[in-house]
Amino acid sequence: MAKEAIGSNAIFSGPQKGLTVIGKHAYAYSGLTNAPAAPGGTALEFTTGPYLVDSKLTVGSANAYTNDVTMELMFNDQIVYAQIFTNTSQEYITGVNPYEFIIPPLTKVTLTFENTSGGGTSNWYAILKGNIE
Repeated sequence: MAKEAIGSNAIFSGPQKGLTVIGKHAYAYSGLTNAPAAPGGTALEFTTGPYLVDSKLTVGSANAYTNDVTMELMFNDQIVYAQIFTNTSQEYITGVNPYEFIIPPLTKVTLTFENTSGGGTSNWYAILKGNIE
């Protein structure tokens, strides 16, 4: 497969919570996102175009903490996946929580993190990468 030039002005300019598409590849990344109490914090939010996205999502926490955090992935404002990371589970720190899914065409995608067990906040991140079909 030939490489596609993306231009000399393609530089890292910070988090990209929306979906960026370059050729047949797509990505979005939140940077560190706060996980406050309800209603939570939005890590990623975008609407796809007229194509499928075969995607892989990785999430994790940048710091240890004592709260439980709920992650919700929504398509068109409907929850399609939710997971609670507990303060005793430790899987949240590693950032090796891969989730693979197909995003349908013209779909609003929202990923949130919410502190569900008390005061304080923690820093979370989300990285989505995928191929356009």
